[in-house]
Amino acid sequence: MRKKTVRFSLSNRNLPDGAFAVLSDAIGRLLSARGCALSERKDALRIVFATDRRLRDDSFAVRSRRDSAGEYTEVAGYDIPCVFAGAGRYFTLSRFDCRGGFEPCQLPLRHKMKKPVRGLYLASHFYNWHHSSPIGDELDYIADQGLRGFNQIMLCVGIQHYRTLRDPEALEMIGRIKRIFAFTSSIGMKNALIAFSNTGMDGFPREFAAEAKADGVFYTRDIVAEFVTELCPSTAGGMREIERIQREFFSSFADTHVDYYYLWPYDEGGCLCEKCRPWSTNGFMKVAELDRRLMKEYGIGGELCISTWHFGVQMPGEWANFYPHLESGEYSFAPYIMTAFQSGRLPSVIAEKGIPRGVRFVEFPEISMQNPAHPWGGFGATPFPMYLNNVEENTGAYNEGGFLYSEGIYEDINKYIVACFWCGYAEHDAQSMREYFGFEFGIYDGAAASELVRACQLMESSHRRETSHPDDGTPWRFQIRWGTAVPEVKKIVEAAESSVPARLRPSWKWRLFAIRAELDYILYSNGYRLKDSARAQELLAELWRIYCVTEKTKYCVCPPLGK
Repeated sequence: MRKKTVRFSLSNRNLPDGAFAVLSDAIGRLLSARGCALSERKDALRIVFATDRRLRDDSFAVRSRRDSAGEYTEVAGYDIPCVFAGAGRYFTLSRFDCRGGFEPCQLPLRHKMKKPVRGLYLASHFYNWHHSSPIGDELDYIADQGLRGFNQIMLCVGIQHYRTLRDPEALEMIGRIKRIFAFTSSIGMKNALIAFSNTGMDGFPREFAAEAKADGVFYTRDIVAEFVTELCPSTAGGMREIERIQREFFSSFADTHVDYYYLWPYDEGGCLCEKCRPWSTNGFMKVAELDRRLMKEYGIGGELCISTWHFGVQMPGEWANFYPHLESGEYSFAPYIMTAFQSGRLPSVIAEKGIPRGVRFVEFPEISMQNPAHPWGGFGATPFPMYLNNVEENTGAYNEGGFLYSEGIYEDINKYIVACFWCGYAEHDAQSMREYFGFEFGIYDGAAASELVRACQLMESSHRRETSHPDDGTPWRFQIRWGTAVPEVKKIVEAAESSVPARLRPSWKWRLFAIRAELDYILYSNGYRLKDSARAQELLAELWRIYCVTEKTKYCVCPPLGK
């Protein structure tokens, strides 16, 4: 006899109509994927959503209620993002058998978020998934991240691709960003936009180019960037070109709700000339002053924040140089300082002196590009549980959350791990992964989930690889540094697949795990080559479809089909 399908009825008490429509659609998708459904039938399980300012700031409560129509579940949040988070937590901790059955979690659920800034930076400058996917898919993905507890989104316009922001492709990208920001604003998320410092555009005037070469004394490493188009702000011509670009940038978004602009120092950015040194407190701040003036001129309502990405890479002691300026309050105009302690190691000045009074740090965890493993995500899922756990343990207490760096969707499990850290749902990566496997893969059995935790740890250990791409037409080689874990990963994932419900097995989230296990095994068994394996090419073609690869996708985020 077929099991009765559990149906849910969703009601709105006081959310804006647009926010409730997005929430209902997100819940409808997750229910449908698991064999349940939305319905207005009288026997449907009722869930009522509401914001409630009587709750603690940045918190939610999920509890059983009763009215004249009977019992129902109330999901209440201090604000709209907390309502989304409460709904996501309720369904994540409940159980679906993916044949229509549903076992609700124990109520009440009451939770106060651990960190206020729970952001995602969806990088969109390499024609990766965030750049090339259908806009509807991107918006659905963002809504799903809202269910996980994220409450801010950061985007950027890769100006190096264009000669002017009036180019058709630039306008298309700006339009995409505006549509995303309108969507995120409708569900209560805050919007952040990257502001490049001295980055030039395609065809920039090279007579005003920044100094990219280190002198070996003051700077010990050349400028690091994908596109080296930097301009020198200490030259009159360079600053004029920077101002022209910044005016185009701010005027392009003057009609858009942006809460924060994060000014980037390096990659892209930086100048190593004598007049700009030290860059972090001299040339970089010349552009910051320009941006503050232009934001006022264009009536920009957002606030300017400072990123410290790559501090210490070019200049030894760069944090020690920057710290006194933070202490003095010189940069108090910035509500947040993005620290980029993503390695889990604190600069010595921070370790010795702590956070300067009045300064709020946010992180920029790297979840996409660990180690030399080009192309990033090119072989499927890339879990980094031990690394992320180490970062949180070593530097988590110094920040108020942050923005994950995402180059696509292949690191989806990493997003969930960090969401659990920042929301305060879990203290260790293993707990987060078990929740992920239950909700996303229907694997609630403790032993099976523990095996998948072990598989993720082994995937992380075998992630590092060196790519050899000869020019003579012979197959590329992807040498896995520690390949001995690969057969065990394949064994675990194949065993787990039989436990994944049939409804969830075709999902891209599971397929990324299955593809990673199989592709790595082909590499391990085939001299670390893929070109002469028909099965490997099938799997790589599947990754192309999942990642929305186009002819413009850069190699660094493009699965090596045909290589």
